[in-house]
Amino acid sequence: MFRNKLPNILNAINNLLLPRVCFGCNARLNGGEQHLCTVCRHQLPLTDYNFNDENRVDRIFYGRINIKKANSFLFFTDQGIVKNLIHNLKYRNQEQIGAFLGDWFGQQISENNHLEKVDYVIPVPLHEKNLKREDTIKPHSSQNDWHFI
Repeated sequence: MFRNKLPNILNAINNLLLPRVCFGCNARLNGGEQHLCTVCRHQLPLTDYNFNDENRVDRIFYGRINIKKANSFLFFTDQGIVKNLIHNLKYRNQEQIGAFLGDWFGQQISENNHLEKVDYVIPVPLHEKNLKREDTIKPHSSQNDWHFI
């Protein structure tokens, strides 16, 4: 009987000594929350672009490359939760944030009836000047690390 409760006790001690915190606001995460607290998750500025209507991302690519549909998941602002998430992802090597957001967006894509097949999901666009820096995120050597769809 004690052996069954031992992992729960060790997990509780670990959470007391090294609490899991929200990457958006640094608040302690409650049970069942992963990477973001419920408050931050509901405050994320989702684009709510759907795949059957034209959106601002579509217009960016018109005449530049041949695409059928473009989309984005979140709006980025100079201050806020999205900036904290991207900062933790890029500069603190918290790759689980990318997987978390990618899985969430991938779920939205798979539930959409207007798309027959998705060829590519580009997770983080980098500005041209950042591609030259050595400390920016580099692609993994494993091509099977896609969490998106």
